[in-house]
Amino acid sequence: MVTRENLLDEVRVRCEIRPDQLHANRDAIAHELQHRIKSLIGVSTTVDVGLPDSIERTLVGKARRVVDLRPK
Repeated sequence: MVTRENLLDEVRVRCEIRPDQLHANRDAIAHELQHRIKSLIGVSTTVDVGLPDSIERTLVGKARRVVDLRPK
């Protein structure tokens, strides 16, 4: 999800944990993903790790890739 706070764009990454990893520490996974995204592409993000099937899907079952909530 991309939003704009004042003049800065903010990126929030939402992902789902695999069903076989339900016991894993989701906060640690989120922190690791934030670090890897920053290292690879240089963009600071907020990462939310949800439960399986927690991301909105289209009618054909695909997850929505980008949600742009910035004002037009």
